[in-house]
Amino acid sequence: MRMVHVSFCPVSTFARKFSSQEPQQPGNLTINDLNKGKSASKYVWMQVWMCFLACTYPRVGENEIVRIGNLICLKSDSTPYTGELVEHFSNGEVSSSFHYKDGMQSGTWRIYGFQGEVIQEGEYVRDPEVASILKNHVAFDTYSLSRWKEGDVNFVTLDIHIKRNDELPFDSLSNTIYMEVRDRLETGNVEILFSGGDSILYAFRNW
Repeated sequence: MRMVHVSFCPVSTFARKFSSQEPQQPGNLTINDLNKGKSASKYVWMQVWMCFLACTYPRVGENEIVRIGNLICLKSDSTPYTGELVEHFSNGEVSSSFHYKDGMQSGTWRIYGFQGEVIQEGEYVRDPEVASILKNHVAFDTYSLSRWKEGDVNFVTLDIHIKRNDELPFDSLSNTIYMEVRDRLETGNVEILFSGGDSILYAFRNW
């Protein structure tokens, strides 16, 4: 069963805030009064829309998803998952939060400590130039590129889901790709992973 995270926004609070002001007599209304009324109305509707998004955006735990090929899918119906994946420590506190779109990691992610502090945070992005570099060197199904940081230090992780791994020279291949993408990624702290199915076949790290 899919869990849906529901957030309640105090829309009525904003509505009361703008409606509790002393009413003006019709003859005393000014252009500024009308503009304030329009702004208040837009603000309230914006809050309503944000609440709608929060209430309809799915959120699941790790026991509700399964990897099928290179995609993260719902166990209930095996469809590629779009939404937030949240994992917890044994004490119930959130340990990590990742977002997916059509079964692929997409958007922001965070890893937390036991006290709720953010240990690492980043974002998955698409970069056509990096994809073009990869195509020149290896046959792959998909790839993910995450720019992230720990403290004040920036990192990049490039995860390449390859089509086949027989006799691939991972060491020299990863060095070649690293040399070509490091200037594009604007950091020397680069991790390159070669994955097949749900396994990491080779890991290259320069940090």
